[in-house]
Amino acid sequence: MAAVIFQRSKYNIKIPIIGSDNSEVSADSFIDPEYLILDTSTGEHFLKLTMGDGISTEGNLFVIELSEQVTSSLIPGNFCHQFRVKNLAGEYIPPLFKEDVVIEKVHISPS
Repeated sequence: MAAVIFQRSKYNIKIPIIGSDNSEVSADSFIDPEYLILDTSTGEHFLKLTMGDGISTEGNLFVIELSEQVTSSLIPGNFCHQFRVKNLAGEYIPPLFKEDVVIEKVHISPS
């Protein structure tokens, strides 16, 4: 089942990193986090958030903030979203999540 993001809505997505021993790994153990929403037919991203620009840390968690301004600019449709980081050697590890996402249009009443 695909995740759903509604236009004109605010989201805070909290992402723990779980080690091979099933314990949380500190977000400080990774660099260059990025959250992407991708067109599944072309693989091109139309939204990219990075540390300090939509991504922050809270303890051991990475936090993705999708503001109302960001979601209002998203095009309705079926896409893919993913979150990935690099290890301290600068190498990407497999995405912490990569899944289908549906952007739903939200209609507003006239003022």
